[in-house]
Amino acid sequence: MQFKVLALSLAVSACFASVAQAATYYEGKGSPIEKNENVTADKERILGGWYISKDATDEMKAALNSQVSVTGGAWNYIYGGSYVKNSGDFKLNSSHVVIDGKNTDAYHVVGGMAASDPQGVNFSGKSTHLTIKNGHFGSKKLTTNVLEQMIVTGDLIKSGGNGNKGSATLEEANLVIENGTFDAVVIGGRLRLL
Repeated sequence: MQFKVLALSLAVSACFASVAQAATYYEGKGSPIEKNENVTADKERILGGWYISKDATDEMKAALNSQVSVTGGAWNYIYGGSYVKNSGDFKLNSSHVVIDGKNTDAYHVVGGMAASDPQGVNFSGKSTHLTIKNGHFGSKKLTTNVLEQMIVTGDLIKSGGNGNKGSATLEEANLVIENGTFDAVVIGGRLRLL
């Protein structure tokens, strides 16, 4: 089964609670990142870009090209771009995320950039490419936040009701699903949760 979605956007208003939990981030920082296993299977996250919780450097704001390949392990997040918890303007040229392996488990997947409780973040992007060849996605039992139990092909902004909504523009979002088990919502574009 193959999907191709061009610049689809969806704005959803929702209330959700943030839970502060320690996490381990594996950052590609624009270089290819490949993972086939993980250490604890608890709050481990793969990013094609950076985890940005403080002021972003010029390198973090530069146009990002990323490649993420996951062929095993249990992951909390798999993001093609950066994960931003601060403010700023961020560019994504292209992200390529490939997830395979019947023993791969991913709770939350975003093909592009992601922001949680941003203080005025703006994403602009050319294309995201998310290919799912196999694996399990989401959870049969809700373990954190229902708004994380999803696969988003493009960018994701969760504002948490803080009034700083941010913006995202994306020219093209590409999704290919060949196989897998899905206990998650699949969104073929970008998503903004207000």
